[in-house]
Amino acid sequence: MIAVGPIFPEEKEFSSHCPVRDQMAALERGLAEALRGRGYNVLGKHSAPWEPDQGKLRAILGVIKGKLSIKRGHKRKGHIANG
Repeated sequence: MIAVGPIFPEEKEFSSHCPVRDQMAALERGLAEALRGRGYNVLGKHSAPWEPDQGKLRAILGVIKGKLSIKRGHKRKGHIANG
């Protein structure tokens, strides 16, 4: 299991929390899709209807790449749990 974060600071009000929550859901979906595309099993549902911020997603993938040695087009058996 790999944890990355916090990505965003904690919001004190629900009204400011919702946009951040939606951004995070989109990033989780983008990350899950990228990991599945590289042959990893990803636990959980990641069905956010929003598109992830590509710059943030690339940064997160860069952190994870260093931890998992993910290479583009490389198929590896493994398990990633979202938590």
